[in-house]
Amino acid sequence: MTTAVQVQAPMTLGSAAPAGESGKALCEILARFDRDGVEYALLHPVRYGEGEIAGDVDIGFLADPRTVVTPILRAMEAEGWLQIVHCLHYDVLHGYYYILKITDRRGLYLHLDCLCDPFGVNRYHVPIPALLDGRARISGVVRLSADKEVLYTLIKRVMKGAFAQQKVMGLQQGLVNCAKQLEGPLTEWFGVEGREKLDSLCRTEDVQSATDLLNQLRTGLESRFRRAHLLSYLGGKLLSWVRRFRRFLRPSGLFVVLIGPDGSGKSTVAGLLPIELERAFRATWRFHWRPNLFPKLSRRDTDRSAGGSEGIAPPQDAAYGRVTSCVRFLYYLMDFAVGYWLVIYPRKARTTLIVGERYFADVVVNPQRYGFALPSWLLRLGARLVPNPDVTILLVNEPDVVHARKPELSSESISEQMRQYQEELPRWGHMCAVRTDGTPEDVVLRISHVLVQECATRLRNI
Repeated sequence: MTTAVQVQAPMTLGSAAPAGESGKALCEILARFDRDGVEYALLHPVRYGEGEIAGDVDIGFLADPRTVVTPILRAMEAEGWLQIVHCLHYDVLHGYYYILKITDRRGLYLHLDCLCDPFGVNRYHVPIPALLDGRARISGVVRLSADKEVLYTLIKRVMKGAFAQQKVMGLQQGLVNCAKQLEGPLTEWFGVEGREKLDSLCRTEDVQSATDLLNQLRTGLESRFRRAHLLSYLGGKLLSWVRRFRRFLRPSGLFVVLIGPDGSGKSTVAGLLPIELERAFRATWRFHWRPNLFPKLSRRDTDRSAGGSEGIAPPQDAAYGRVTSCVRFLYYLMDFAVGYWLVIYPRKARTTLIVGERYFADVVVNPQRYGFALPSWLLRLGARLVPNPDVTILLVNEPDVVHARKPELSSESISEQMRQYQEELPRWGHMCAVRTDGTPEDVVLRISHVLVQECATRLRNI
């Protein structure tokens, strides 16, 4: 049975914490935990950068987060506080990672790492009930006791490896301050030999030496845990594989394709979009046209526009004859069809935002751009083998506006490209037209709203 020491004070997340919007949202979440009697504790101090919360907020619970956290977040979502972008299950029975978009704040996200693990099968091997025992309310926030916080931070650093000088010094200071309380737990976790390495860690002033010691401590900790808790160790490995299998079947990433007439700003937007949504996903990745599973074939100088040269109008006639076109088409078709599963899909399973330009739909609309002289039925047949993106964004504007950006093309040619895209793209799943009025940043903001909403819609039944 765990207990929490009650030390009532206003909730501030620490007296020096900036009052940013993400901090306000977190305070509201924690206040609702208290109101609903949720048993929890912050596992480490909240870190800030530029007035907002930086990094993850690790929270330990005595109940499944789906039953105590998700309802509160859903209520706050309905009230307009935030949007739930992702709820990712990881390799413990009740471990969930929430990525939350703070409403009405551009590019501002809050990451909650919510852990309920009574058996210690998590990556750090720490049973959460034992960690929460003795937790206290400080400045209105329930936190671990000082020694448990240092122990958790130490084990986390040991399992993760390298870290910065500032974190080395903070960990060293914590070990010194809690030396008496941690004497037994450190010996239990790391053994006598590990304690000697910890003593060396407290004395070293070199980051590389500290990193080497952490690697040695990790090897020893893993070995001791396997011997002492074999079933928990095997259970953790099994759950990890189950999580990966489930994530592969239902990938949490998003594959978006940007397409539009030449001069619509695809490359500029594709470069800015991963930056805008960096905190909305675990990773971002961008590619042009195809997944690039296979190397690029050599091509004639007249076939340069397929590489995206901005100052060159797309060709009106194919650069190759039918036989050469067919060979090249089949080669690149395999890149799309197989490359999706070997290059794109694994990234989707790792919660990656994948941004592609043009993709195979552009081959169907303008095969001459890629040097293909092939009948439309063959292009359509090839398209059936290429998996659809999750979202296709068609960049649109008046032909005269696009012509001003791309004078190599006539307004009539741009208008015809737009018509062909509007006819073709509905065949590729979810398509959304986004106007390119204003600055590239304005366009990126419009697209980011579409993509965040797409992620939120997928989570309605979590």
